[in-house]
This record gives sequence, structure tokens and C-alpha cells, in this order.
Amino acid sequence: MENIFRLIEKFTVPLAKLSGNKYIRAIQASVGATPLIIVGSIFLIISNLEYTFTPFGLGWLFAPLSKFAPFFNVISTATFSLLAIYFAFIIGSELAKENELSEVNGGLISLLLFVILSTQIVTVSEIVDSSGQLSSTLSGIFLSGGAKIGDTVTALNFNLFGSAGIFTAIIAALLSGTIYNLCMKKELIIKLPDSVPPAVLNAFRLVIPALFVAIIGLVAVFVFYQFDTSVNSAIQTLFSPLKNFAASYIGIMVILLVVHLLWIVGIHGTSLVGAIVEPIWIGLLAENAAAAAAGLPIPYLAPQGFLCYAYIGGTGATLMLCYLAKRSKVPNIKAIGSAAFPIGIFNINEPIMFGLPVIYNPYLALPFILAPMAGFSIAYFATKIGLVAPVIATAPWTVPAPLAVFLQTGDWKAILISLVNIVVSFVIYYPFFKLFEKKEAEKLEMSPINTEE
Repeated sequence: MENIFRLIEKFTVPLAKLSGNKYIRAIQASVGATPLIIVGSIFLIISNLEYTFTPFGLGWLFAPLSKFAPFFNVISTATFSLLAIYFAFIIGSELAKENELSEVNGGLISLLLFVILSTQIVTVSEIVDSSGQLSSTLSGIFLSGGAKIGDTVTALNFNLFGSAGIFTAIIAALLSGTIYNLCMKKELIIKLPDSVPPAVLNAFRLVIPALFVAIIGLVAVFVFYQFDTSVNSAIQTLFSPLKNFAASYIGIMVILLVVHLLWIVGIHGTSLVGAIVEPIWIGLLAENAAAAAAGLPIPYLAPQGFLCYAYIGGTGATLMLCYLAKRSKVPNIKAIGSAAFPIGIFNINEPIMFGLPVIYNPYLALPFILAPMAGFSIAYFATKIGLVAPVIATAPWTVPAPLAVFLQTGDWKAILISLVNIVVSFVIYYPFFKLFEKKEAEKLEMSPINTEE
């Protein structure tokens, strides 16, 4: 088994080095948008309460709330539909922090480049009033000034401020942050006397870096216009294979495998891999939320929040491992399980991970990988065949799994799927735990003890 651990280390340690990369850490900071997504989810859940409780005959209690759905959707729009804006500012701010520069300036210059890259040059081919003037939103595109048919004008595509612009936001943040850092290092800034107030001094330091960023963004828009496309369209095409992979069953199974292989050799796989895939999953959730608000079919089966089905008790679906440890009569195992089980209900599993431990444990490594993969598979195909509603919202990660999946889907059957996964994880862990317990008992010169009283 030691040889297997060495083999895993050989392939995973290089990945772990990525966690120290400032660009990866900046992207990882995009999870800072999660509180806003949760707020948007709360109002989306409220607007759907009538349909959630109709199977219980209680829909009438919440029917009055449905009349206010358009108002609740204001919050959903302000969160999910502006997701890329939040990403651009957060990642830009974090990268500036990594470079020991002004976080506000980093966020602003990132927003500048993102908005420039979200701008398109279009030829007006439609009108919206009898005067032939087009100066308002049309299919999410805002045309500046009064535009007539045949005019070539600047258009700002608001559709790109949501999930469709996430990859553009990430690239804009990383590129603008790099330019900002280079300008500051080379002192390509406007220098003012020391007597100038710090706030003013800091603001003027951004002028030249912002100018460089604006020129680069303008050149990009011009170049892609020559090919009858936009920057964002090109970026979406470039990253569509990654998005499709992260949204697919096979892709998520591979991601789960990598995450848990990292964990069993002591590397925080959730954090490392999450830096790459969570922005994508958050984008998928935003698209699901928008579809739900509009009454359209839900496009994705496994967005952000779906892994609540798999991570019951935390990474590795360790809640039932905590329960088995709690019922053990091997004193050290029982002590750890007793401490770990209550907080494991809320998906906090550090005590069992490092106390039992699960890390570098030849007996528990395999079930630690298999249990969440089995739970994900059950939930995925249950959703695919329509047995349970898809995820359209997200709950805080510390909400117990059965309640979390109910809130995220609005479907009571999600609770049953979660309970099935708890039973499945127990079955998977049980034989491996017994072997581990036997070994620990032998160390203490105890006879093998059944975990059930």
C-alpha cells in the first residue's frame, strides 16, 4: 500500500504546487461571490415555495408569495445575472493583494478591461420605435446614443455580465492585474508630491496602468471585429470543452477522483481543484437559476451545490465513518468518532480526517474515494431520469445534506435520495472500517470488537 501512496504522491504533488501560484489563489478567491449567490438563491427558493409544498397539499399557504415572484426575481437578477461583474472585481482585487498593491485599484482596473471586452461593434438591423431610433436595451444589448438602421455603433452586451462572461472576467482580471503589477514595478505611474492626500495619490497611480489596459482591450475588440466575432465569443469557444467536461458525468467523476486522491496524501484537494472548477459550477448554477426564474427547462444536472448529495459529512462522505467510529469500543477510535460525529452532521470533517486519520490510511483510502462517487452517481442519474428535480439554488455548505438538497431543488424526493446515499456510504465504509478497527484493536492487545452494540 505504501507503494500506491508513493505513486499517488508522484502524480499529485506537482498539482499541489499550483496551490501556491498567485494566479490560482486569485481565481480561487472568486468563491467570495458565494454569499451573494446564496442571497439570490434564498429569494429564488421563496418565489417557488408554492410549487415546493404543493405535493404536501400546502401550496395554498404560499400562493400569495407567488404574486411577488417578479419582485423576488429582482434579487436573483442582481446576483446571478451580474456574476461575471463580481468575479472580475473579486479576482482583480485578490491578485492586487497577492502583489501587495491596492485591492480597490486592482478590482477597478479588472472591471475596466472586462467591460471593454464585453463591448461589441455592431451594425443596427432592427428598430424599436416608429422614429427609427434605437437607444435602449434590445435582447440584452444596449446601444449607445440614437442609432439608425445601417449604423455601426458600440454595443454593450449585458448578457455577458452573467454566467456567459465568467471566463472573460477571469482572463480580464488576470491580464489587467499583471499589467497593473508591471506598471507599478517599473514605476510607470503619475507621480505626485508627498503632500497630496494618500487617497488622491493612490487613485492617480492607476491612470497609466488603466490606460495600458484600455488600449489592450480596444485592440482586442478591433482585432476580433475584423473576424466578425467578439472577444467573449472567442473565449467561450476556447473554454467550452472545459465547461462541458466539468458539467458532464464523466468529468465530475474524474474531478471527484482527483480531489480524493489528493486528500488521501494530505493535500487539500477540494481547495486546489475547486479553484479551477468552482467558477464553472457557479456559472452553471446561475444558468439554472435564470432558467427556473423564466420558467424554462433547467439546462444542467450538476451545478454548484449538487455535490451536497456526494459530500454527506464533508469530503469523502465521512458522516457514516464518524458514526462507525462513534460506535466503536476501541477507546481511541470511539473518542475521535464521538467528537467528530456531531459536527460531521454539518459537513465539518477535519477531526475524522486528521484524527482517525483518513489521510495515508491504507484501510480507509478506497471507501473514502468510492463513497462520494457512488452518492454522486445515484443523485445524478436520479436527476437525469426525472426522479428528482434539478438543483436551481445553493445553500451554505454547513447545512446538513438532506435539508440542503431539499432547499436547492425544492423537491422533497431529494431528501430521500440523500438518505439513500447515507445508507450507501455506510455499506461502503463498513467492511473497510472493520478491518481498520481490528488492526487498531490488535495494537492495543484487544480482541476484535463488533462496532454494533
